[in-house]
Amino acid sequence: MAIRAAVGVLVGLTGFDSALIERSLTEAFTGRYPGERGEELAAANIKVLNAAIEFGARFQDEFDYRLESRPGGEDRVLLNGNVAIGMGAIAGGCRFISGYPMTPATTVLEFLAAHQNDYGIVIKQTEDEIAALLTAIGGAHAGARAMTATSGDGFCLIVEALGLAGASEAGVVIVNA
Repeated sequence: MAIRAAVGVLVGLTGFDSALIERSLTEAFTGRYPGERGEELAAANIKVLNAAIEFGARFQDEFDYRLESRPGGEDRVLLNGNVAIGMGAIAGGCRFISGYPMTPATTVLEFLAAHQNDYGIVIKQTEDEIAALLTAIGGAHAGARAMTATSGDGFCLIVEALGLAGASEAGVVIVNA
């Protein structure tokens, strides 16, 4: 919730309309947790957001910058880089992703897992990064558009498997987050 509070303070400081943020929080929590649980989580996060907005608004006179919505702004999407990678993978026809949860690459797996039923994507969590790339290579050899996601140290572990991918001409995508 600390992120919601930080965003709330900025909204209060800049005078930005919080309706879009509230709607995004509601959609995120009710989409992820259908039913009463999602509504409770959304309400709790919106409560934190609004308290932080009130706090930030106290200092608005000392802050010279203002943010205003532009026409058509409600049709825009706020997303992070890993979600954009996941969306690109879906658009590119990715049907197989394997990976070991390695921050900051984990959210690529989480995003695709949340949409696996909608797009026919197979998700495989492996025991380590080496197995993740080897599994993705196997998926590519089976005919799927395959990928894996890792980061720094995890990428260092997969160099031999990367050599195998190149030598066997396996078309895999490796996200190094």
